[in-house]
Amino acid sequence: MIKNGEYQIKTVEKLAFNRVAGSDDERRAAQIIRDEIRSFGGESAVETFKIPHYNVKKAELTITAPFARTMTVHAVGHTGSTPEEGIEAELFYAENARDIKLREAKGKILLLNDNTYGRWKQIVESGALGYVIIDGEFDDDPERTDLARPYIRKNMI
Repeated sequence: MIKNGEYQIKTVEKLAFNRVAGSDDERRAAQIIRDEIRSFGGESAVETFKIPHYNVKKAELTITAPFARTMTVHAVGHTGSTPEEGIEAELFYAENARDIKLREAKGKILLLNDNTYGRWKQIVESGALGYVIIDGEFDDDPERTDLARPYIRKNMI
């Protein structure tokens, strides 16, 4: 059998790429592991399974007053959808979604300072119609940076 770490390092190097759940790269990693097991005479199989996923068709935010501007945004996955025509409501700065701010959230779209996944249930219960998370810096260059792609996992609900 292998007595030094060279084989282990080479195997880890083969797997040194992003392996997002459900992606082709995850499938490729599973096949690499399966092939390694088989190369030693072992038995293995790659099994498929379902994972929760979401598919965003379109996500944008339009400010209508005091000026008009439409911005590209990324939806927060697993949080529901707006009707095809969207929704229109007051944009309310709710800082970090603390209880004192959420008392005023009903019927509004919340503007939040940061990712508030731990407060998602309270945001829903507040009666807010939706929320927007501020992401990035004032001087971000859209050609060189990207928006976060957040989503709510089942254990966050």
